[in-house]
Amino acid sequence: MITHLNQGRMLANIETKEENSHLLEQHLREGRFDVIVFSRLGDEPLPGIKTTPLQRYQYVLVVAEDSPLAQLDEIRIDQIKDTPLIMRHKRFLSRTSLDRLFAKTGFQPTKKLIVDNIDATLQLVRQGMGVSYLMDIAVENVPCVKAIPLVPSQRSYCYSSLGIRENFIPNEVQKQYLEILKKNQDLN
Repeated sequence: MITHLNQGRMLANIETKEENSHLLEQHLREGRFDVIVFSRLGDEPLPGIKTTPLQRYQYVLVVAEDSPLAQLDEIRIDQIKDTPLIMRHKRFLSRTSLDRLFAKTGFQPTKKLIVDNIDATLQLVRQGMGVSYLMDIAVENVPCVKAIPLVPSQRSYCYSSLGIRENFIPNEVQKQYLEILKKNQDLN
């Protein structure tokens, strides 16, 4: 998105902040921000915010490339029952998605470790210390790990979305920003 805005020579007029998606939503509702680009699960209701999905990412199980699980084309969550699960903290969307998967399937890992840093998580997976549940984009081009999609009935997606406060009225320059972002959606 930054590339597209830069092509429109509009980046110099944008102030950016990087925060947790839930905080960005709160700031938007409070009027601190006019527009946000944030991640969300597709079914979350967001009162007061108009959303436009920009990109879709799939949650996958991440395994060491030398793990027997790496030979699978897809996996059911219960197939990791004897493998430690390296999870994110509850404040992250991947954990929310994982908790929903647990509720849906009735599966609970017997061994789990909570790690908030994706790089540390991937390092533990590479070393064969367990598997993790992350967005596919988090493991693209990461050596020594493989992303295994879940079976279709267990798949979950995360959406990079444009959020606009319902009562926000953009000026002409802001309308140009919004058009560039909407025009360059890349939902796969």
